[in-house]
Amino acid sequence: MTEKAKESIGEQLRKARLKKRASIDEVYRETKIHPKILNAMEEDRYDEFLNPTYAKAFLKSYCRYLDVDANKILDGGDSLRKETQKPILEIKSERERSFISNINWQEYIKLAKRWALPIGVGLLGIFLGISLITLTTKAIKKIKYSRPFRPKVRSAGTLSTPAIKTPLSIPKKEPLTLIVKTKGDVWLKVKSDGKTVFQNVLKKESVEAYKAANEFVLWTGKGEYLDLVLNGNPLGSPGKGVIKNINLTHKGLTIKKK
Repeated sequence: MTEKAKESIGEQLRKARLKKRASIDEVYRETKIHPKILNAMEEDRYDEFLNPTYAKAFLKSYCRYLDVDANKILDGGDSLRKETQKPILEIKSERERSFISNINWQEYIKLAKRWALPIGVGLLGIFLGISLITLTTKAIKKIKYSRPFRPKVRSAGTLSTPAIKTPLSIPKKEPLTLIVKTKGDVWLKVKSDGKTVFQNVLKKESVEAYKAANEFVLWTGKGEYLDLVLNGNPLGSPGKGVIKNINLTHKGLTIKKK
């Protein structure tokens, strides 16, 4: 085994950067990849900040900047997913085989024949009941909306925002990782667990990553220029224009009104 083959992906990236005589800050200005992510890649700490999908995307972008062959340096990239693989299937299949072998199939066939007719009649009754409720609901709606409709007039400048953007169910013990992508120059303020970690203008096509234990709170000047991803869950844009108190927790995205 050669010395190069022993090097990890992070070591190869770091050597290529030093060979190009580029600092972490210079790479950040050219690639828009946050210095925390660059350091994590060079130290092979992918799981600390990113999921495997985004880790591979950032690695490819970094390789293009370093003028190195992405396919060669990422030849071991699949190892990012090996740690999450556990030998559960083999144990499960062995239990299933033991369970199936102990089933008395003749008794199950007798029970199926005995209860087939009552179950069929019950299902038919449920189907007819649902159909009757559906037809009744449609008839009521038809009568209701046959009346003249008078839309409510809102005063100018009042825009409603959804209370909950995307409900999620991220485990509470799992730390939060927020990835922010920009479609244009946009002012952004990011609070992580009550502490301001960013407050500035992000350039167009920037990609930033932030960590929190419990929550993020965002303020932005142009919500339509943001594309948010929380723990690998795409949330899209929080809305249009100036948006304050964008709250991101393990349950998803909410916009609080104060």
